[in-house]
Amino acid sequence: MAANQTLTSSITELIMSYYDRLLLEKLRANTVLYQFAEKKTLPKNSGTTVTWSRYTDFSASSALTEGTAPSAQVTSASNISCTIEQYGDYVQPSELLVMTAIDNQIESIVDLLAYQAAITIDTRIRNGMLGTSSVPSGAKLPLQYWHSGTSAGYIGTLSGVLSDMKMDTNNLREAAFNLRRLNVRPYEDGCFVAVAHPNVIKGIEEDSNWQTWNSYQAKETMWKGEVGKIYGVRIVESTNMYSTTSGAGASATAHFTPVFGKGCYAVTELDGGVKTYIKNPNDSDTSNPLNQWSTVGYKATFATQVLHLSAGRIVVTAG
Repeated sequence: MAANQTLTSSITELIMSYYDRLLLEKLRANTVLYQFAEKKTLPKNSGTTVTWSRYTDFSASSALTEGTAPSAQVTSASNISCTIEQYGDYVQPSELLVMTAIDNQIESIVDLLAYQAAITIDTRIRNGMLGTSSVPSGAKLPLQYWHSGTSAGYIGTLSGVLSDMKMDTNNLREAAFNLRRLNVRPYEDGCFVAVAHPNVIKGIEEDSNWQTWNSYQAKETMWKGEVGKIYGVRIVESTNMYSTTSGAGASATAHFTPVFGKGCYAVTELDGGVKTYIKNPNDSDTSNPLNQWSTVGYKATFATQVLHLSAGRIVVTAG
């Protein structure tokens, strides 16, 4: 049956604004990767493409010559664009269910849709880093496979990742080193960020270096989901990180952990980009002749893009 497309006068703008805020609050509460991105407002009246400008830094200045004005610098920038996408879904509660439900049926549905929107956007950002929604053979960020801290311990392919090759602090130290040597900007506290699955974090926490380091660290956290830091890398937990057994070594599940600095990737702001739609039946709706159902839905208008290919690493380990 076709969804009812007409909003009745009984649903006021005030009520709709309340449900927009409710969904957005829950959306942010369930999104991990969104909080680390560079944010840009959605463009208005400018088509379906959003563009970020990446400027090239100036080199060191030369000494001035007395009485002589230097030549003016010329700015140089490259534009990175992507297509704005829309995501959405809806629920069709029956009139009887809404009338007899013990809880607030509309708020419960918005809660479910908020989580669906959150996991959709979080997955879209994650896949943007990997470059694909399946095995990331074409990952946008460079892959750094497991190593034991020695040159003999480096693994060069996914098939070389075995079940005992858990993430340890050596992996994080190497990722941080690679970012620092490329002048990747850390976040405001001077640290990079790693977003890891709980199975990966378990391996880190079993490392004696982690235990020693974090026993002296202050317990305040900067980011939602943060579990600690080491070697200038703050570790944030997420169950939505990518993993696969396809192509991994015998009995191994390969986990992909992004480690990145500020400005690695960007998103369009969710404020104004997420809307709720609550529609009731009306006398003109012939698809719902007995007014037996309404619809509650959401639509998210969103875009994400990796800005600096060298500003992050994806560490591949077993979990």
